Amino acid sequence: MLRSLRIIGHVFRKEILQVVRDRQMLRMILIMPILQVILLGYAVTIDVKYLPLGVVDYDHSPESRRLIEDFRHNETFDLRGRLAGPGAVREALDSGRISAVLIIPAGFASSLGRAEPVSVQMLMDGVDSNASLIAAAHARGIVESYGLSLVRERLAGRQLPDLRPRVTVFYNPELASRFYMVPGIVVILLTMLTSLVTGIGLVREREAGTLEQLSVTPIRTVQLLLGKILPFVLIAYFVLAIAISVCLFWFGVPMRGSWGLLAIFSFLFLFNTLGLGLLVSTIARSQQQALFMTWFTLIFGIMMSGLFFPIENMPPIMQQLTYINPLRYFLAVVRELFLKGSGVGAFRLETAGLMMLGPLALLLAGLRFRKRAR
Repeated sequence: MLRSLRIIGHVFRKEILQVVRDRQMLRMILIMPILQVILLGYAVTIDVKYLPLGVVDYDHSPESRRLIEDFRHNETFDLRGRLAGPGAVREALDSGRISAVLIIPAGFASSLGRAEPVSVQMLMDGVDSNASLIAAAHARGIVESYGLSLVRERLAGRQLPDLRPRVTVFYNPELASRFYMVPGIVVILLTMLTSLVTGIGLVREREAGTLEQLSVTPIRTVQLLLGKILPFVLIAYFVLAIAISVCLFWFGVPMRGSWGLLAIFSFLFLFNTLGLGLLVSTIARSQQQALFMTWFTLIFGIMMSGLFFPIENMPPIMQQLTYINPLRYFLAVVRELFLKGSGVGAFRLETAGLMMLGPLALLLAGLRFRKRAR
């Protein structure tokens, strides 16, 4: 047992020295996590704000101007100016200068004065369907609020029913999308770093011939793989600490859960990503192949993890495929630990998924590594 630990320690020391001597690797470990979390934390958001808005006002009345002002003071829209007519509207939408157009018909004020039905039209650029849906809902709310205010003004002095919803939002009262997205970005960063570095690093050693030299020594496959994995576990925890520090102190994301649970689940997740990197390294014959194979797998994992859209919205067969995706489990754990402060009892499915997929990936990688060594 002691001899086995000594052998693993020698391989571990060799890997650490390789990383320390590789300045490019050190820059990637020290600088990349900070830059990526900050840049992506601002760039990756589901909030819709300051959507370019154009206005066509055929009525030119105080009532129409008041409605336009309501749109101007809503942060969802950024009023860019008035448009002359249908030709200008089409040109503005086609060019991308405007993403939404408010059209107020002639006779708008007179119809309101006579209590006749009247409608305003919203034209939306549907290229970004998510932004269009959110903006359309905000526009509908602005118009409805405007109509309700007119009713209250006309019936001033009369007792009216006052029915208002009281909505209470738990865990994220401000509905700040950064609280939801930034922990997910940390998970993606950790996944990319560990799987790419492991996979490409081992293939590079095979190309240099050093891996074959190790494989003919008395070192067992398990000892060799553990000695190569453990340094990346330490590096991953270091990167995770940097990324979480940015989350907490730069973006103000709250951490309501247990740090111990986060460390344990991170360890389970690292077995999955490092196992994936090792498995890719046993299949790929060059660094380019390893890069493309890992990248393809990561794209699938990221898109099927629930980072950008709920898994429940996927077709049933795709929902079943997400059960073989470790990103799905760890992402749910990190978000709930940060925002909800959930305990270990809330993560039964996630625990089972990570504990099954990680050892399976390492087992397959070990079997393929032994086969290639022979």
